[in-house]
Amino acid sequence: MARRTEFKGIVRNFTHMLNGRNNDHLGYWAIGQLCLLAKRRNISSITINLLAVENSCNEECLKPFSVSMRKLLNEMLNSHKIPAAWLTSATRSLGRRHVSCFAF
Repeated sequence: MARRTEFKGIVRNFTHMLNGRNNDHLGYWAIGQLCLLAKRRNISSITINLLAVENSCNEECLKPFSVSMRKLLNEMLNSHKIPAAWLTSATRSLGRRHVSCFAF
């Protein structure tokens, strides 16, 4: 079974990748797209469930982004030889402060 430090490393790397300025979705900065969506919908945060590929604001336009984030998470888990089934939840919340949350 994977050690806690491996999971912490995956969460840290995943967060840095998503918050980075090179994180593009459909040619535009992903975080900027999410911030614009939140501003247009007048909501303070968006939460994306990476295992169920769902989001808190029920926006269909977020589905491709959610799927690509899930793919990235699976690639990181595979690189450490950790089965995705070991995760009980994986959410990404974006609001005033960017927060990632994984449970295993």
